[in-house]
Amino acid sequence: MGTPGAAHRRRAPRRGGPGVAHGTTRSSLLLGALPPDDLVTLIEGSHGLTGRRGDRLAARTDDAVTVILHGVAAARTSTIDGEHTIHSLRGPGDVHGLTVALGHPEAGDELVAVDQVDALVLPGGHVRDLVALLPSVTRAAVAVIANELAALRVEEARFASRSASYRIEHRLLELADRFGERDGARILVTLALTQEELASWARTSRESAAKALHDLRVAGIVTTGRRELIVEDLPALRRRHDGGPDRTVAALMRAIG
Repeated sequence: MGTPGAAHRRRAPRRGGPGVAHGTTRSSLLLGALPPDDLVTLIEGSHGLTGRRGDRLAARTDDAVTVILHGVAAARTSTIDGEHTIHSLRGPGDVHGLTVALGHPEAGDELVAVDQVDALVLPGGHVRDLVALLPSVTRAAVAVIANELAALRVEEARFASRSASYRIEHRLLELADRFGERDGARILVTLALTQEELASWARTSRESAAKALHDLRVAGIVTTGRRELIVEDLPALRRRHDGGPDRTVAALMRAIG
């Protein structure tokens, strides 16, 4: 994504504004769990933020909670040599920075826009006050953190000892399910992830990601272009991903026995 630029602060959406009172509210574990009056109270202490691809929406230790309204952002950490590891992609309704705001800055990731993003930023002090005062906010915060922990545990178990091909297939299925647009039998993903970013997200090397994508293209399952990926045969991708033991392990077993 390059060097993060500056996102632009703007006024928070008003009550009933686009994305907050409609689809994003329903899809968000944080916003969607709140009664209308509590939701208004939460939003009243916030401000809006707009970012383009590569803009930093939140630094690792920011004392704030960011809720994505539109677009997609990557939660990532940076290494000493300037490389980045993507931990998750956050889309409309997703929450970032809650663990930091509740007292654990060591658990923070920076948040960088993958495409055009509109977000809601809630100051950490405001969130802490409402967690203490409003049971609905307390329950919603617990739900968000529990969901993140569960997703992390499931992913660790799923990726353990799995091949790079399996991991890339898993991420492509996630892209198709969460961010894809159906075009007849095909799924179009226009999210501007580079091959390096996809490899980082799949916890593998760029070379391994390139080989996995090559194999999928040869099989006619995906096609790739500049800033787009098309899943030509989603059922075939699911079968390839779910069809029995990991192929690397299976190959080793055949060689042994």
